[in-house]
Amino acid sequence: MSQLINVLVIEDNPTDVVLLREQLKEVPSIQFSFDTADTLRGGLEKMASNSYDAVLLDLGLPDADGQEGIKRLVEADRMMPLIVLTGLADEEEALRAVAMGAQDYLIKGETEASLLVRSIRYAIERKNMQVEQEMMERQIQQTQKLDAIGTLAGGIAHDINNMLTPVLALAEVGRMADNADFNEIFDEIRDSVLHASDLVQQILVYSRRARDEDPEPVPIHYAVAQAMKLVRKTIPSTVSIQQDIPTEAGIVRVDRTAIQQVVINLCINAAQAMSDDGGVLAIEVSDCLLGEQEVRDFRADGRGGAYARIKVQDNGKGIPADVVERIFDPFFTTKEAGEGTGLGLTVSQGVVKRHGGFITVDTEVGRGSTFCVYLPLIDDEDALPNETTASVPGGQERVMLIDDEPRLLEAVQLLLNRLGYDVVAHQDSIAACEWLEAQSERPVDLIITDQTMPRMTGLQVARRVLQRWPDIPVLLTTGYSDKAKPEVVKAAGIHSIVYKPFQPRELARQLRAVFEPERLEEPQNGSVSHSS
Repeated sequence: MSQLINVLVIEDNPTDVVLLREQLKEVPSIQFSFDTADTLRGGLEKMASNSYDAVLLDLGLPDADGQEGIKRLVEADRMMPLIVLTGLADEEEALRAVAMGAQDYLIKGETEASLLVRSIRYAIERKNMQVEQEMMERQIQQTQKLDAIGTLAGGIAHDINNMLTPVLALAEVGRMADNADFNEIFDEIRDSVLHASDLVQQILVYSRRARDEDPEPVPIHYAVAQAMKLVRKTIPSTVSIQQDIPTEAGIVRVDRTAIQQVVINLCINAAQAMSDDGGVLAIEVSDCLLGEQEVRDFRADGRGGAYARIKVQDNGKGIPADVVERIFDPFFTTKEAGEGTGLGLTVSQGVVKRHGGFITVDTEVGRGSTFCVYLPLIDDEDALPNETTASVPGGQERVMLIDDEPRLLEAVQLLLNRLGYDVVAHQDSIAACEWLEAQSERPVDLIITDQTMPRMTGLQVARRVLQRWPDIPVLLTTGYSDKAKPEVVKAAGIHSIVYKPFQPRELARQLRAVFEPERLEEPQNGSVSHSS
């Protein structure tokens, strides 16, 4: 089958047009679709309403002479392969034309058919290479921007999580008093802190700096409802939201923060599709049963079975058919510069696939789009956390606590004291190491150290202390640190990582798991990561 190339010839001389047409017919291996315009204005109008692979431009048009025609064509479509035709063999003019954006410069009457065809093909190839290079440069720039945003987000997350930790610890201390007049207040404080922590984690997810959480059983309605609280604050008020999120929807085993970010990404995309005139964003959660054939019809990798379905629907512009096939490609975007990263759908699809699910899209130009996220349901209701009734185990061991934040240090020390522990607190990491090294007998039963501290990090503390006291377990806490990767922590001999703001109940259970490993239970909220 011969190759088809669509060419627009902007030439006011009918004889030259006929000659070009005949020359292009002389090459049987390529089929040319030939369109013409005798003025620059006419050529621009045709370019606006049709798709061409290349444009041949005469420099002597009645409404645009010389370089003006090149300038206006490049302004209209700088990615269009452009070949200049002229009756004058002017080398300086040729160089200026190429400098302005033309791919080649041909002399009328002196160009054979084979040279003309070769020039057209090379113009298309060079322009395609230019497009690919510019796309790669944009991707590199976007990656650098995301990296800078991620670094900033990590620093903010560290500070905020450090501030939230003492609030959570003190709320637990108050709750332990079991005063019926104040229990509800302390529960509200705890829930507010945990919600703030979720928002911090969502910022990290958006900036691609979030840690991978262990999947846990989550009611799908809760995950979506929490995400929609942030969506409402994010999208413009011209977009109204309709929610159908029944509490009886099923349970999925997921990284809750990552799934919430998927919902946020889809909702933001839907809102942007309606940004011009406003519209309705509808989100619906339901359970469904899919057969093997239905899953295959979706061109998905999942299996038949019970799924939770999250439907995000808008009545915006819709997505053209030639774009739909590329929307999940990395860095692909139809938005204006600065309006999107081209990664939202790519990341969302990756998250959903990682959880054994898939995403479908149904769209039509002028009628809007519907994205559906399918996640496998589980029957593990007993695995759902019940923090309000869970007991807080205590102990009598001696614990060293090292953190450079004085409020955090005091609050967590108070909490551990209330749980029965004998606490040795140090705000200076080097002073703590020197005190431990000066002891002749095993000074403490466990060390809890922060990671990000001046003069010496938590990892450095662990390595130094374990040289002197290799049998003392060390727990590493962090508000955020890209240095505290599980493999690095394990190599340092640290027992586990505890992420701030940690739930006091979870920290208490983790301590008992160290001292009484036979009573070890799986963490209920994913705030602890074991490294050994």
